[in-house]
Amino acid sequence: MEDFLAPKIVEAVADAEGVEPAELDFTLYEHVEPDAIELLAANETATWTLTFELPNHDVTVTSDGRVLVDVLDGHAREPASTDAPDAETVCSEGG
Repeated sequence: MEDFLAPKIVEAVADAEGVEPAELDFTLYEHVEPDAIELLAANETATWTLTFELPNHDVTVTSDGRVLVDVLDGHAREPASTDAPDAETVCSEGG
């Protein structure tokens, strides 16, 4: 995987919140080690799934570059989904 996942994760969460990435109330580094995600992604022969919590969200990242954002407790705008050529971002509201 050539693209870095950390920026995609931040963009996906910001999209779920309906804000720009710089407007988020937290940084990714406060909740997960982005370098570890990049090391995991660098192993192109492995199939993996990583799920972690961010404020009001569960985020799942897969080895094929998908970033899935589940909105918890109705803290974000209406669910949306965005497809990119090399990654998929899906936002769904959870309870």
